[in-house]
Amino acid sequence: SAFGHATQASALFQKHDYQGALAAAQQSVQTNRNSLQGQVILGDTLAALHRDREAAAAYDQGLAIAARMEPSARADWEWTVGNKRRSLHL
Repeated sequence: SAFGHATQASALFQKHDYQGALAAAQQSVQTNRNSLQGQVILGDTLAALHRDREAAAAYDQGLAIAARMEPSARADWEWTVGNKRRSLHL
């Protein structure tokens, strides 16, 4: 499942296995492009690999998904993902 792959990617990311995390994050978004968690961990992993333009695209997709959420969840995710995107070196 997309969530399972995103969870695996997060665990690998925490271990600084960015290549493994990237593969799992990519599987997550390939399984479900609308997986917010998948898009965020993909962005985080790409940022850790200094692939900021690609990270920005993943974060932008995450922001688009968050925009369709109910208001309180939307606000939290937009703040979180927006901060991650603003921290990129573009």
